Amino acid sequence: MTEWVVFRYRFNETTKCWEYDGVTIFGSDELLLNYLRSQAHVGSVLPYRYEITTMLRPERRDTE
Repeated sequence: MTEWVVFRYRFNETTKCWEYDGVTIFGSDELLLNYLRSQAHVGSVLPYRYEITTMLRPERRDTE
């Protein structure tokens, strides 16, 4: 199973550096896409940067 991991950074005008602002994990492509679409307007108001990567987890198999 693939999950999407989104790290969010915010630009600090005082220090002129990107600072960690949080992480979110999405369980599907659709959830990630919906999140990015909902955040599209935020970038024009507040300076955010996103790093997106995948996290692979083995599928669970029920064994008896």
